[in-house]
Amino acid sequence: EARLFDPAYMSKEIVETLGFGSIGHADEIETSHMAFRYPELIDLEKARDHAHMPRPLYHIDPRDDRDTLCYVPATMADMKATLGETGDTIAGRPSASSREKGRAYHEHLVGRLVEVLEELAR
Repeated sequence: EARLFDPAYMSKEIVETLGFGSIGHADEIETSHMAFRYPELIDLEKARDHAHMPRPLYHIDPRDDRDTLCYVPATMADMKATLGETGDTIAGRPSASSREKGRAYHEHLVGRLVEVLEELAR
């Protein structure tokens, strides 16, 4: 039996309490997690935000009632629209990241993964 462990779905209960915005790429969720796990790789002084661009039929956040799990194929224009000022592919608010939020997020995910593994073992 196989199970899919998608962090976005497995963390729905905690991301609101941590004040995370919607899912993006290099957003405050991912940056906080990296700041906790690999602090030597993260310099939050360099974090630059880039707002999410609304797109029809593209709602990938499980907290969004419009979540469709529909990954609309990206065009070059779509990809350019998500580039931050530095050319990085950032969608979200990495400046709102913190190591403490990353620790809480990580511990929640590990706990949920343990639950899944224990269920599979039964």
